[in-house]
Amino acid sequence: MKIHGHICKVCDFDFDATYGADLAHQYIEIHHTRSITELHGQVIDPAVDLAPMCANCHKMAHRRTVAIVSIEELQNRVRHYRRTSAL
Repeated sequence: MKIHGHICKVCDFDFDATYGADLAHQYIEIHHTRSITELHGQVIDPAVDLAPMCANCHKMAHRRTVAIVSIEELQNRVRHYRRTSAL
């Protein structure tokens, strides 16, 4: 959190702004950008290997059984479907 903060990297959701800092207090889930099963004892670099995500985006990142959905793909989907639904 010191590196990335507590705002969702995918959709910009901020728990503090939505629920109040007195309850949320910088709550966020931390996502491994590479599958833990692929690390094989490698050292995790928090700047590269971890990202803050809200619970919804984190769940979507793990929806596919064959691979983790990338942050970039999720960001593109959020932008696309937010635009589409606003029409």
